[in-house]
Amino acid sequence: MKASISRRMARLSRRERRAITMGLLMVLPAVAFQLVVKPYVSGVADVRTKVEREQGLLRREQTLLAEVKAYPSRLRQAEATLLREAPRLFAGPDLVAASGALSNYVTTQALTSHVFVQQSETGSPGSLSDGVGRLQVELRAAGDLEGILAFLRRLESGPKLVTVDRVAIAQTERLGGQSRDDEILSLTATIGGYALGDPQPGAP
Repeated sequence: MKASISRRMARLSRRERRAITMGLLMVLPAVAFQLVVKPYVSGVADVRTKVEREQGLLRREQTLLAEVKAYPSRLRQAEATLLREAPRLFAGPDLVAASGALSNYVTTQALTSHVFVQQSETGSPGSLSDGVGRLQVELRAAGDLEGILAFLRRLESGPKLVTVDRVAIAQTERLGGQSRDDEILSLTATIGGYALGDPQPGAP
């Protein structure tokens, strides 16, 4: 076969042989690129992608190991914070009972501030995180401005951890002969609290 190709090349003119040679010189780089360079570059890219993925996994594992090592210290800090804040939370056999404790506490603070509670209704307890429940009470009350301000200050600085999520104060009609200084205001508020226990309402 090689002899046949050689005979055919011998019959070609010098110009034809030069054209074939030039064609081969132009085609061979493209063929070499497709058969050698391109697979090599693709293989290098695949290896680089795999290396970057493995490096990312290694970094995440190292971060996880660091967090695991710090876990005992964080647990001790959380326990200390919980013990410190536990007396400020509301107690009860379940979150429904704890909600009643919140309502009683709010009512007591209102009466101490000379604010008359007209209605107090507890909301459905919810769960913030494992073992911590979110309590809520809706309050309607009446009193003078001084008493309402004293009531809100008592809630803010009292022994229990509560939040005033919503508050609205409005004027009420003055009775005959009532001076502006004795004006009674109406108060509606949503007050929240926290309790330890089962996050499911009514759970034993």
